[in-house]
Amino acid sequence: MLKKLTFAPPYPLILLTGEKTKTFRVTRGERYQVGDELSMVFLDGKEFAQATVSDNYQRQFKTLTPEDWQGHERFSSDKEMYDIYSNWEGFRVGPETNLRVICWKDFMLTGNLLAVDFKAAREVQEQEKRLEVYDRISHMADHLVPETKYLPGPVPGAGNLEFS
Repeated sequence: MLKKLTFAPPYPLILLTGEKTKTFRVTRGERYQVGDELSMVFLDGKEFAQATVSDNYQRQFKTLTPEDWQGHERFSSDKEMYDIYSNWEGFRVGPETNLRVICWKDFMLTGNLLAVDFKAAREVQEQEKRLEVYDRISHMADHLVPETKYLPGPVPGAGNLEFS
């Protein structure tokens, strides 16, 4: 049975170049073992490639080593990394969060990389923007005087912000 790994743009193209040979996934009970067959899919579930698990182990973000990063994209800062993973997972991710490092071999293109669902990609980008706005508002609220931290009613100038 194929085990799915979902990738948002631009990662499918990066996989094709061979620069990305592993992924970090927040541990949620998924089980991957060396030798498992992987189905690599777009956000809409369409398969674009298959591969075989060559290594699989658990870490915390704070314990990632230089070897763990080989074959994985880098982030400009830890904050950027935690924000991206928090957005993807739907909860706050930080240094203590457990993750699974999944490595693969025998990468084989099975679908059209140009078939990416651009609507789904735009939705991910919009969610990232909302997270960024939320973080800025939270940061500002943390610096208010305690008596005024929770303001009733709408925030002036905030427009129609929706947070999920």
